[in-house]
Amino acid sequence: MTKQENISALILSGGQGSRMDYLDKGLVKLEGKTLISHVIERLQNQVENIYISCNRNEDEYQKLGFPLLNDSPFPSEGPLCAIAAGLSKIPCKRLLIVPCDTPLLPENLVDLLNQGLDSGAYKVACIRNHEHIQPLFCMIDSSLTQDLTKQIKAGVRKTQDWIKDQEHILINDERFELYSNINQLSDIENIASELVVTKDS
Repeated sequence: MTKQENISALILSGGQGSRMDYLDKGLVKLEGKTLISHVIERLQNQVENIYISCNRNEDEYQKLGFPLLNDSPFPSEGPLCAIAAGLSKIPCKRLLIVPCDTPLLPENLVDLLNQGLDSGAYKVACIRNHEHIQPLFCMIDSSLTQDLTKQIKAGVRKTQDWIKDQEHILINDERFELYSNINQLSDIENIASELVVTKDS
């Protein structure tokens, strides 16, 4: 685990939480801490700066001590819009994207994705495990800012579709449990048991 200069992380916490009674998932508690706090702990030694993308409960997120971004000037129509806003506002060479509801986030995620871009042949690196692409665990070269802005204005909204159109590389990581996200309150107990395992390993 190496802290990488010129790489910032954007934590996506702007979802509606429709499958969790519209709770703000980043602020849901796990083992006494918010989900986003678990993510921050696993990221802070990997990147130079951390930003939080949110569209509500700004006062609560402000308490975490990291800069907040909203989707402006783009519409709040999914994570790709939030990513576009992040790329247009965050000064960095590469931007790491992660969701707020994955408290088991790999502590070597940046190293994995960064290696995929270091050859210079690709502009996006994305995690794939068990043949399942994880489009919200990706690293994007800042040179794609204008392209993504153009695609958003053209109506593109699916992150995976946009990534497929770029020069991208898929990084295999079979540790599926580390990318598990919380979609329902019932997932909390399962994730809590996995959290204990990762701490002890």
